[in-house]
Amino acid sequence: MSRPGPSRRAVLGGALGLAGSPVFAAGPGFAAAPSWSEDSLQAAAARKGVAYGSAVNGTTLRQDPAYGRALAREAGILVSENAMKLTYAWRAPDSLDFTYADEVAAFAETNRQRLRGHTLVWHEGLPAWVGERLSAGEGEVFLRRWIGAMAGRYRGRIEAWDVVNEICGPQDGRPDGLRRTPWLAALGPAYVDLAFRIQHAVAPDAAGVWNENDLELDADWIDQRRAMVLRTLEGMRRRGVPIRRLGLQGHLYAKHPLNQDKLRTFL
Repeated sequence: MSRPGPSRRAVLGGALGLAGSPVFAAGPGFAAAPSWSEDSLQAAAARKGVAYGSAVNGTTLRQDPAYGRALAREAGILVSENAMKLTYAWRAPDSLDFTYADEVAAFAETNRQRLRGHTLVWHEGLPAWVGERLSAGEGEVFLRRWIGAMAGRYRGRIEAWDVVNEICGPQDGRPDGLRRTPWLAALGPAYVDLAFRIQHAVAPDAAGVWNENDLELDADWIDQRRAMVLRTLEGMRRRGVPIRRLGLQGHLYAKHPLNQDKLRTFL
């Protein structure tokens, strides 16, 4: 497996709970006490009732001890930046590789840090061989195999999975507002529900998350995205889809102001 480099969108944002979140139990590999210090960013966040965390680059974690010490000292929750993505974990049909993902998971456990999984279904970073499987009518078989392999490996060790990532696309002109992707082309709009149901069946202790970008700021095109997200969430809840959280990526741009009233209404 090639070493994961910096992510195009390395994100660790807050997640909005759509139902009560499961308690994340510490396993036998955890340290006696959390690693973060009393004057850490995590401690400051905890006083406000939130968590502070960071994406973790597996290569840097291996090569720079100071990086690992900073993560352990400051963060209460971690997410693997790239190593759990399809494009890094399964580059070729015969090379499913959990090496870097295992190292990130072990690091979190050693330091008693919570761990999030990112990401199971994304339109970017699809190896060519996966695209061929999707276009050949093997989409559902492959989706079940992929989520089963990745989410199943870390069952009981990850508190939440970004099951689908960046599926919102009103700009593509579909009535349902979904982004046109290889997953959509292969499986139709039901791929979103299917991914959540597979993840929940494989790792029911992990909260299923829809992770989405560009929902916070004040612009007409962002208003359209927020409306699509709310409609889609309502439909998923009616259908009993096991989605537990909505993740806001927090892509903030100086050219778009923050309208606190609009954001508060959306939330």
